[in-house]
Amino acid sequence: MLRIEADQAIATKRTAGMAPRDNTTPDISVLLPVFNEEPNLRPLHEKLNRALGQLGRTAEIIYVDDGSSDGSLEVLREIAAEDSRVRVIALRRNYGQTPAMSAGIDAARGRVLIPMDADLQNDPADIARLLDKLDEGYEVVSGWRKNRKDPLFTRKIPSMMANWLISKIGGVPLHDYGCSLKAYRRESLADVHLYGEMHRFIPIYASWSGARVAEIPVEHHARTMGKSKYGLSRTIKVVFDLMTIKFMASYQTKPLYIFGFAGLLTFAISLICAVLAFLMKFADWPHHADFIQTPLPVLTMVLLVLGVQFFFMGLLAEMLVRTYHESQAKAVYAVREKIGFENARESKMPESIGLTHQGQSRTGRLEELDTKLESEFLSLADQWRRETMMMSSTSDMTGNFAYQQIVGMGEKAVPFILRELQENGGHWFAALRAITRRNPVKPEDRGNLRKMTQAWLDWGRRSGYV
Repeated sequence: MLRIEADQAIATKRTAGMAPRDNTTPDISVLLPVFNEEPNLRPLHEKLNRALGQLGRTAEIIYVDDGSSDGSLEVLREIAAEDSRVRVIALRRNYGQTPAMSAGIDAARGRVLIPMDADLQNDPADIARLLDKLDEGYEVVSGWRKNRKDPLFTRKIPSMMANWLISKIGGVPLHDYGCSLKAYRRESLADVHLYGEMHRFIPIYASWSGARVAEIPVEHHARTMGKSKYGLSRTIKVVFDLMTIKFMASYQTKPLYIFGFAGLLTFAISLICAVLAFLMKFADWPHHADFIQTPLPVLTMVLLVLGVQFFFMGLLAEMLVRTYHESQAKAVYAVREKIGFENARESKMPESIGLTHQGQSRTGRLEELDTKLESEFLSLADQWRRETMMMSSTSDMTGNFAYQQIVGMGEKAVPFILRELQENGGHWFAALRAITRRNPVKPEDRGNLRKMTQAWLDWGRRSGYV
């Protein structure tokens, strides 16, 4: 049984201790955030067992205990001891449904991820229908609680209004964003990072990456045990998250547009106030008033300064956006499929940096690339990056144990380094950034990484690889 006590609710997807107990990849992963659901867990797991047993697919069940104060964690320990498919993540405190969902997603190994509530209101029998719809060619299938068993005025009407608003703003028309029971192909969540209460907006995030989204009606049962964790106060959080969604959808890569428009608007109002103030003083229209007798001059200056601030905020946001994308080698687009690129790249490979040595072909050398070496290199590079971020001197950085380990791997790592250099136009930093793409190289690390890469290249030249 896997148990993780996290100091933070998943700050990174490379959290230690989340490795699977074996190397098998299940077909589906069922994710269940749990908060004070002790009486519901046993009946829920029995229903899950029946539903998953009828699928004919391999599965794992991940319970994320979100700092429960009742006996939920003890029940989960017992369930995990009885069922080898069960994995449990225990967070140190109550972080909320979105961080708990994110913890489950990060730990999941399945090709299809199915989150659902642990309060017995979602029906595990609907999992089969979600999978059938997914097999029709969709990447995301969302459940719709068509016959919802919740109070009308405090839950159903606010939910209907919120779903209509989210659909209009997000551009993905769904009847029920609040239904936790959904099915996602793993690749559709590759670039999704959850903050606030944004787990309900995952279909929108996935849609931005080109995922095809569908919706089907699912069963919904009235809560019979335990206490609901939701109320009208959640609506305010949803509104704030929706504002973030709208901004991200429209201006994530061009923030100057919105700040620039706001700046132009304030400039225009400032100009109108100035003209009106001059007309009142010098043309007595619509009546005479000196500058000190009207607030228009002050309003003109305030709006002028505000407009300048808007423009500068937009420029700063543009710089931040570029830093965000370029430091992580993060594209501003999403590619669904590439066709014919492998052959084209092979035919255009520069001969000057080909991998040939004593009669060995480039293809033969690439086939010798050891995936274990790549994994070891990534782990060491990540460790070195994280540890040296807290160091100030070059001697501290180069004396770091992980750094020394990477340097010691020099000869073995050359084929991998050279392959990345080929694919990135021979530029040292692009290659190192590609190698450490899961944990991007920080600007302060570039000097030492450049020395490391140069050492590898020098060895490659001396040995005849370059």
